Amino acid sequence: MLRRILPNVLLVCLSLCVGYVLFEIGVRLYMQHKYLDGNYQIHANYVEPDAKGPGDEPVIGWEKPNRTLYYYIFGKDSGVAFYSKYHSNNVGLISQKDYFRKRDGKEYRIAIVGDSFTAALQMQNPWPDRLEDLLDKDTALKEKLGVDAFRVYNFGLYSAGFDNFYELAQKAATLDPDMVVVNFIGADFPRCNNCPFTTDNPYKAEARRLVSGTVPLRLGPGPDETAELSMSCEQPPVSFANPTCRHSFQLSIPPRLAMDKDKVKEIKKLVVADYLRGQLWHSLYPYGLMLARGKPVDLHHLRNPELYQSAGTRKTMTDAEQVDSALRYLTAIRALFPGKPVLVVQHPTYEDMTVQPDEAKTKRLMEKDPSLHVTFMRPRLPADADAATVRSWYCVPYDGHMSDAGGAVYAPAMEGLIRETLLR
Repeated sequence: MLRRILPNVLLVCLSLCVGYVLFEIGVRLYMQHKYLDGNYQIHANYVEPDAKGPGDEPVIGWEKPNRTLYYYIFGKDSGVAFYSKYHSNNVGLISQKDYFRKRDGKEYRIAIVGDSFTAALQMQNPWPDRLEDLLDKDTALKEKLGVDAFRVYNFGLYSAGFDNFYELAQKAATLDPDMVVVNFIGADFPRCNNCPFTTDNPYKAEARRLVSGTVPLRLGPGPDETAELSMSCEQPPVSFANPTCRHSFQLSIPPRLAMDKDKVKEIKKLVVADYLRGQLWHSLYPYGLMLARGKPVDLHHLRNPELYQSAGTRKTMTDAEQVDSALRYLTAIRALFPGKPVLVVQHPTYEDMTVQPDEAKTKRLMEKDPSLHVTFMRPRLPADADAATVRSWYCVPYDGHMSDAGGAVYAPAMEGLIRETLLR
C-alpha cells in the first residue's frame, strides 16, 4: 500500500517544489524589471540654503532656518509626477516672509496654528502668506483697527494633533499675536503624539545605535550632477559595500538633475545595482513565499527590516476620548490668550469636498461646550466650482494636501472670516 502511495506523494511534493521555484523565479524577474531596470516610483528631496546667513531672531520652528526645500515624486518612467517647493524662514517656520518679535509700528498679528494643511508645504506661496497679503491690502479694515499692517504667522506642523496645537500655541505666544486661529482637519482628532506607547519596538535600543550618513551617486563631474542617498548602518562605514547598511530610497537630487528624466532613471538603476550587488539572484530570502503570505517583497525589506520599524504603537483613543482630548487642548489654548479672539476652524480635505464631510466629531465638540464655536470652512469655498476645479485645489492623486490653486481660494475664505470677526 505504502509503495503504491509513496511515488504519488513524491510526485506531488516534486511538483510543488518545481512550482514554487518557478514562482520564485517569476517574482525575481518581476523585481529585476521593476528595480534593476529603474521602473519604480521614488521620491527625493533637496535642500538649498539661503544666501543670507543666520539672523538674530531665536529659532522657534521645527525646520532649520533660512533654506528652500524641494520635494519630488518620480513616476515609474522617471519623470516628475509631483513637485513642491517651500521655504523655511528666519525662525524655522514655513513662510516666504521673515518673522520678528519686535513690532514694526502698529501691527495686527495673527498666529495660525494647525497641522500640515496649515504648514502648506505643497504650496510655493503658502496660504497664510497669501492671507497676510490680502489683509494688508484692506485699507478700510486697517483704518478701522487703527493699525498700519497685518502680520500672519504660520505655525503649521505636519502630523500634528490637538496636543501639538497647544504646544504650537505656546510658541506662537512668543510673537504676541492679537488673534489666534486653530486650523484643523477631521483626521487630527485621533492623533495623539504625546500619548504613551501601548506596544514597544523591541529593537528600539538597537535602532538608536544605527550609524547614519549619505553616499554620493555621481553622473558627472559637476555638483549639480551628483545625487546623494541616505543610509543607516548597524556599524560603520556608511557604504554600499557594508552589508549592515540599509536605505529607504531617501534621495537628495539637485533641481537641475531632477528635471532630467534619463539621468533620474540612471540614478534609480545605480541605487539598486550598487545596493543589491547580485543579492536579488543570490539571496536565499524567500521573496515568492513572502508575497504569497501577503508580506512586502520590495527592496525596503531586504536587510534587517525590524530595526527600521516605528518606535512602537501609541494608545488608541475612542471617539469620545478624542472629542474630550480636543476640547481639553482647545480650552487650554483659549486660556493662553485671555481677552483675545481665538478662532477655531475646520479645514476641508479633498474627501470632505467630494465624498462625505468628516464633521461629526466637530459637532459633538460644540455640543459638549456651547461656548466653543467652530467654523466649517467648506461652505465658504466657491460653491459653483465643478469637480475638475475642486480637484485642482488639491495635489491628488500623489498628495491629499491643498495645492497653490487651493491656497488661492482658501486664503480669501479665511480673510473673509477674519474680517467678519474683527468688524463685529
